[in-house]
Amino acid sequence: MSRHTSDRRAPELGDLYVFAETAGFPVEWAVLDAPAGGPGRCLAVPADTNPLAGSADVEILANEPAGPLSLRCRFALWLDAARFDPDRRTGALAPDAVARALEKKAALEAGDPAASPLSWETDADPEYEDWVREVLIPAHAALASPAAREAPAVRARPIRNRWSAPGNPYAALAASILLMVTLGLAGGLLWQKGQITDLSHRSEEELRRERERHVGELRQTEEAHRREIAERERLAAQREQEDRNRIADLEHRLDRAGHTRPLVNAPYAFLSPKDPVRGEPETRVLPPGASYFFLVLAVNDFRPFPEYRLEIVNKDTGKPVWSSRGLHKTGISEISVALPRDLLPPGDYQLRLFGLKDGKAEPAGEYEMRIAEK
Repeated sequence: MSRHTSDRRAPELGDLYVFAETAGFPVEWAVLDAPAGGPGRCLAVPADTNPLAGSADVEILANEPAGPLSLRCRFALWLDAARFDPDRRTGALAPDAVARALEKKAALEAGDPAASPLSWETDADPEYEDWVREVLIPAHAALASPAAREAPAVRARPIRNRWSAPGNPYAALAASILLMVTLGLAGGLLWQKGQITDLSHRSEEELRRERERHVGELRQTEEAHRREIAERERLAAQREQEDRNRIADLEHRLDRAGHTRPLVNAPYAFLSPKDPVRGEPETRVLPPGASYFFLVLAVNDFRPFPEYRLEIVNKDTGKPVWSSRGLHKTGISEISVALPRDLLPPGDYQLRLFGLKDGKAEPAGEYEMRIAEK
């Protein structure tokens, strides 16, 4: 005996139902939106036990209510609440599962499903494409067709709670068919589990190869950086030796010129342009008895300038120490100057080199040094 419509249990959020129209397909329908206890329309999506989940699906794990299930949010339907027969209710989802499915449906409508890489890979899986083509699309069409809304009330078989007919003369036949279907589903689940395990192993192998590739690239970068640093140090040592030779030659020529006080053991420094990566400037220790301090500046700006101007500023006070123009390269890429020792008390200094041409001053290099005493 059927109950009066007013006594029927209204569908609620998360309820799972089966319909006579889709009894030929292994799907249930999960309610994601329902009117508050009255007539209206409910939003439902197909749910099945196929573990392959694509970018438009939501997975319900085995430890969650009604799990394991896959909610196919791409095939949502708005259905009259009167079509949900309480006798065909098979279970219910947790509120969190309903929220995840609604979020996925909203993302699909916005054109941004935000799925994992494995889900995008599943979309192209031939087994998944067969499931969509042979199960989900026909089930969606069967429930959405006008003829389905006028179909006679036929009691459907729930996906989870199969009916039995004790005393029925066809019970043995029905039990045999049910056993065959169960064995087939079990075999299918084992095969699907094997597919998932294979995908998991394949993903781990891909991640391992990706990590090895990144480690190799990092090692190559570090090796190239070490070679670059070694080359810079070699060039710096070469320039330093050239400066020593130049200063020794200068001392030799001064001595031969008849000066009574030749410059012996004169302190000097070879400065390269400021490196933004390096921290503190190099420290130059000057002996108290030194009269001059020789500076050799490496010029990495290869633009031709008729002359240069050098400015020295005390970084501690911000005041200019010395400035002069009329400087020229003494070699291919060096500018040298000898400064009185008392001009540079201990402290940090900034040196700015400018190239002068056609009345304009162009920055040609910036240097830093720290002066200390023994």
